[in-house]
Amino acid sequence: MKNKVQKQAEEGAAKKATQEVPAEPKAEAKPTVEPKAVPAATQPATPNKQAATIEKLTAAFKEQRQIEVTPEMLQQDGKYINLIIGKDWPTIRAGNSGGVTVMELRSYCSAFEAALHGDTLLAKQRERETKKATAATPVAAVKSEPAAAPVPVKTKAAA
Repeated sequence: MKNKVQKQAEEGAAKKATQEVPAEPKAEAKPTVEPKAVPAATQPATPNKQAATIEKLTAAFKEQRQIEVTPEMLQQDGKYINLIIGKDWPTIRAGNSGGVTVMELRSYCSAFEAALHGDTLLAKQRERETKKATAATPVAAVKSEPAAAPVPVKTKAAA
């Protein structure tokens, strides 16, 4: 048995076979002109998202913070590019998909803004850490002191 599709295909083939093919007009002899190879306009290489992110960061650092990003500040780390501005700055990592991560900061709203103001945000974070450490130290010292010797209790038997 044949299904609908097979039947329609056979009918269509039969119709095409019965139709007459019109005779093709004779082609006149024309001189053949070979097309000249026109050099294609060279398109600039499309930069990947990672390179575009680094360019955006570089421009923003130059405009907003007056910091010149040099190639020495960029380090390839596997599939990531790390941007190290200075000693008191967090490491800024750009991924393949163009995402930005500020490594030493625990939390931030916008990674791009955190990257631009990383020195101040890292200083605030370190200040909070030192406050917590100094506040926690006295409590630990009080607990670690040995307990005072128990006061002897006089009983009738001892008297």
